[in-house]
Amino acid sequence: MKKVKKLFCIDGPEDKRYCFFIYTFMFVLTFSLVFARLIFSDKTFIYANLDAVYQHYASLVYYGKYLRSTLANFISGNFSVALYDFCIGYGADILTSLHYYVIGDPLSIFSFFVPAKYCEKLYSFLIFLKLYLAGLAFSLYCFKTQTLTKCRPFSVLIGAIIYVFSAYSLIFIAVPLFLNPLIYFPLLLIGVEKIFNSEKSSFFIFIVFISLISNFYFFYILSFMTLIYVFMRLYFIEKTFNCRCKILIVSKLLLSYLVGILCACVVFVPNLIALLDSTRFNASNKPDILYDLYLYKNAFFDFIFARSNTSEIPYALESSGFPLIVLFSVIVLFMRKKFKTLKIAFVAATICALIPFFGYAFTAFSYVSNRWMFAYNFLVSLISVAIVSDLVQKKITQNILILLVIANVAFNSFLFFSSNDVKGKSNFLGTSVATKLFTENEFQLSKKLDDKSFYRVETFSKSERNRAFIANVKGTEFYFSLSNPYINEFYDELGLYCKISDVGYWGLDSRAALNAIANVKYFAIKKDEKIFLPYGYNKKVLDGDCLDGKYEIYQNNFSLPFGYSYSNYVNSVDFKKLSPIQKQNVLLQSVVLEEHLDGDFNLLKNFELYETPVKFGPVKFPYASNKETKELKVAFKSRLFDAQNEDNENYILFHDIKYEGGNKCEILFGEKKTIRFSYPKYLLNFAKRDCVVNTGYIKNGKIDIKVEYANGKVSLQGIEEISVVLGQSYEKKINALKENYLENIQEQNNKIKGNINLKEDKIVVFSIPYSKGWKAFVNGKEHELIRANIAFSALPLKSGNYEIELKYSTPGLKLGCILSLFGAIIFLLGLKNPQKIRWQSVKLFLASTS
Repeated sequence: MKKVKKLFCIDGPEDKRYCFFIYTFMFVLTFSLVFARLIFSDKTFIYANLDAVYQHYASLVYYGKYLRSTLANFISGNFSVALYDFCIGYGADILTSLHYYVIGDPLSIFSFFVPAKYCEKLYSFLIFLKLYLAGLAFSLYCFKTQTLTKCRPFSVLIGAIIYVFSAYSLIFIAVPLFLNPLIYFPLLLIGVEKIFNSEKSSFFIFIVFISLISNFYFFYILSFMTLIYVFMRLYFIEKTFNCRCKILIVSKLLLSYLVGILCACVVFVPNLIALLDSTRFNASNKPDILYDLYLYKNAFFDFIFARSNTSEIPYALESSGFPLIVLFSVIVLFMRKKFKTLKIAFVAATICALIPFFGYAFTAFSYVSNRWMFAYNFLVSLISVAIVSDLVQKKITQNILILLVIANVAFNSFLFFSSNDVKGKSNFLGTSVATKLFTENEFQLSKKLDDKSFYRVETFSKSERNRAFIANVKGTEFYFSLSNPYINEFYDELGLYCKISDVGYWGLDSRAALNAIANVKYFAIKKDEKIFLPYGYNKKVLDGDCLDGKYEIYQNNFSLPFGYSYSNYVNSVDFKKLSPIQKQNVLLQSVVLEEHLDGDFNLLKNFELYETPVKFGPVKFPYASNKETKELKVAFKSRLFDAQNEDNENYILFHDIKYEGGNKCEILFGEKKTIRFSYPKYLLNFAKRDCVVNTGYIKNGKIDIKVEYANGKVSLQGIEEISVVLGQSYEKKINALKENYLENIQEQNNKIKGNINLKEDKIVVFSIPYSKGWKAFVNGKEHELIRANIAFSALPLKSGNYEIELKYSTPGLKLGCILSLFGAIIFLLGLKNPQKIRWQSVKLFLASTS
């Protein structure tokens, strides 16, 4: 009994060594209680949403395969590292696509040792490990700064449990990368404290490096919060330091920070270039002055109860959800005369949580998001540590308090998960569900095709993403944070509805012309959805059972090869003046270029547009008040489908459609297609203007459209029916494009090559998304690739025989490697000769100036 009593009574200066053992025990207990409904049921820790499944889980699976294949190549003597993958969307850089999720995160290295079929378990284990390390990092900080916080070991344990199991963690297990700042923030502050105490700066440099290579987005927020901490530390605490001393400390911190950034440049520079080029960085939604009034009414409730499960936090305190001991500690804090710095920090942080501008500033002034709340959690946990240490003296009271905190955390988690379950069903996927989503789908089925050529596969699907790249199949779906801006522009110019935002799209809406120019050779579709099978896909080549039903795969009779050629071109300025369907038809006749070409290339000005429009008058939707879902239905009999022709493609064009001031809008076209708008105050909102929906081959001519929306305004200037005649004219244009094409194509890591014989001057278009990373070599000499057809790459060539080789290198990677090498040398020299590199200690400086 005495040993058990001693085990739980951790107090006194010699008991710190026991605290981490007790923390481990208490963490496992609390974790088991908080996530009992998952641990003791047939559930994983994978949230049933797009981000968790198709970004974070998919990236973890891919990364493990990527690391294993890279090692296998090295063992076989192939030392080239794959930098580009045609299976990510239409083709994308591996580093910049996956860095946000796995590449750079030190814990993701575990995926190397875990086969794909066990990645569900790895995913759950990493959530457990990250939360455990977060509490450990918080505890280390408290002990490092014991002279500041006056903490005692038992109170550190309470603070660690509060820090780890707040609503922030419950929300962001849906996107596990967001748990990393919980680990890095206390470690960064420990590094700051080491420099304040005249210790080596190597720890701070290392944590800056790890934080940056893990995720550049959170590194920005971490840097912001660390800067605030340093300011508070210098201005309110270290009042005995003179001005010169403070300058010395700040200089050392800044130099160490820059060395850490230099070391991380191998990852940071390529991602910075990709970020600056992306539409995500350029999107800017200005914040309102205040949040909605009802959110402020719930402020107290949100502070002590966890109730939100969204990964896009509109209101900061929704991600707090602390146990009652935190509220008690805050009240006591303001009743006592000491802890002035904690009081100022709490007031300032709470104001930031209540005003949208600060969520906007902490997200690089691009949109409002309060993912910085991990720092708020850190602050209130630290307040709890300080107050509890100051008030609670008796060991029996300490033990009871620890148990009450654990019980409160478990109760909060029960409320959180209960309130977010839908009709009694957990928001977490069951065991093996995620695995089957990526192993039993139409892309995996298409791997049975005996076709070695370069081609893409499209599927009629409206929700799934990123399955093709797990199957190692070239597809037309994408859902990652940094996307190619030219692909996004392509979707916007062609009015493609199948794009939820600038970070995600799926397919080409079964539009035959677009499928052709994008190398879509095969189309996978269910039997009951064949009305949306594109024109020209007449030959069924494969069928099989998938997770959501039986699929059939059809081959395109009019597919284009990887490198096809045009005799004419059109200026992009003239092209953008056309309607979406007119643009589509132009792409079959001439290549769209951003620049004028010298020589014998023909600038085309007259187009065959093939449109028979039938217009309806403007339709305007009424204003919808808060919390009230509105619905509007539009039904009409088509004027074109009565004389349905199998050679026609028919579309509905929503002209100048807008949505503003709300948080959700969906336009449902029948049961199969949905146009989605997301919260306009966030990044994922994008302003649709003209939007086209392919109606498929509907025979009865009935069109049903339903609009559901909330909290805003929807306006639609008109609905237009468009019919495009394909048939022999379409076939003739396709044949003209593949009259001269790239043959004998060979694919290798970061390169693709082939031969082409041109009888006249032509512009050869490659279905590679345009990127500065691609270089072209024609008969061994480098030629500049130009942007073509909005999204792709092209080479203007004179008549003749050519051997063409396209090579890829991640933009900024070489520069990043050089800077990282430079930073590593500085870091190693600092370790080897600390007296030469390090500044004088603060104590020596003070002694010399006294």
